Amino acid sequence: AEQDLVKILNTLGEDALDAALQELHPEFIPTAVHGRAVAALEKAYAGSSDPMSRVRLLLKLAELGQTGLAERLENDLDHLSGRFEDQAHYVVRPALELIRKTDPQWVSEWVAKRIAEGSLWREGWTSLITDISQELRDSLFERLETELPEHSRFDGAIAVLAVVADATMAERAFAKLFALQAFPPEEQHDYESGVERQLGSLLREMAPNIAVAGISTGLSRPIDNHEVSVVARVFSAAARSESSNLGELSADLRQALRTYIKAGVAFAVQQANPSGRLLANLGSVLASVGGSEDVAELRNLIRADIERFRKGRVADPHRLMSYANWHVRFVAQLNGTEADALLVELLGEPEYERDVAEIMAQVFAPKSKEILDRKIDSSKVWDARMCPPLNGDRDRRIRYAEALRSRIAALSKERTAAVQT
Repeated sequence: AEQDLVKILNTLGEDALDAALQELHPEFIPTAVHGRAVAALEKAYAGSSDPMSRVRLLLKLAELGQTGLAERLENDLDHLSGRFEDQAHYVVRPALELIRKTDPQWVSEWVAKRIAEGSLWREGWTSLITDISQELRDSLFERLETELPEHSRFDGAIAVLAVVADATMAERAFAKLFALQAFPPEEQHDYESGVERQLGSLLREMAPNIAVAGISTGLSRPIDNHEVSVVARVFSAAARSESSNLGELSADLRQALRTYIKAGVAFAVQQANPSGRLLANLGSVLASVGGSEDVAELRNLIRADIERFRKGRVADPHRLMSYANWHVRFVAQLNGTEADALLVELLGEPEYERDVAEIMAQVFAPKSKEILDRKIDSSKVWDARMCPPLNGDRDRRIRYAEALRSRIAALSKERTAAVQT
């Protein structure tokens, strides 16, 4: 078949042969005409002004065994403009992999710039970033701490900086956040809030060991109201969709942060916290880096939150926000007998009873292993309703059940004696 193809190609005129060789996939070009194919592709390359087409032609030349193409690939990739996601994986990625063999630093820098400007999505591309120049690093960081995007967020710049972040960058981000926090709330406007969101997102995307290392020297200082608010807000999972990654911390940094947050709790419960945000943020971080021995601090936080909520309900109920569901999750996260005892205790508080009851149910709720798009077996549903399987240990179920029965009895008694039932 290859010999027949060579005969057919040799019957073509020069222009038709060039066109055929330019269109054929290199895999199907007979070895006997490789030299002619290389010449045809080089001719097409010289006559093309479209960077993407030129990159595609160079890739074909590489498949035909041509070498020394990296510099030309770099030049053409540099001239790509706009979004090119539709061809990124089939043309750009193979070109980058080819260049990477001889110049990985160029590839890293090029990908970082394109992600930062939005030409490439971060998913699947940050793995090509190994390091970036100090100039690009400083440029991207300065944008985060001085500019607000007009139409979109700096997600690309944040993703790039998070990959190459070090403790020095984390320290610089925290220093800026501390300076912004020093402004009184009435003097903080869209700029301060926007910069805070950007730098906070950057710190949360960093590896936790790097982010916490950025404040490691300050964790032993006396508690400062502005600083503890910033640290707790950055690492908190309260009222956020993403979960905390502080569980990945090294033992020494984990202990240093835990000690600092516990001191922050002792400080915060003595202050006025009308919004309750600081209390919730501290509770979130403590639950992530602490253990069952820290239940006492969570109890103090929650008691302060209950007092805050009751005062706020009298003063301005329309602007009041409850963090009860988050505090209950933090207690359950610590686990253990002490945490269970606190949950039982909180079941008696009207502001917390619903959230505690839900957590108690979730602990023992059967975990479905069925794939959602499978056909539902109605017999299994009926069996589950008639006799739900019980997860967890028996003693814990009994503790929860007794607490729930006691709360129900107290509510029934209260209702019986009430005029307004």
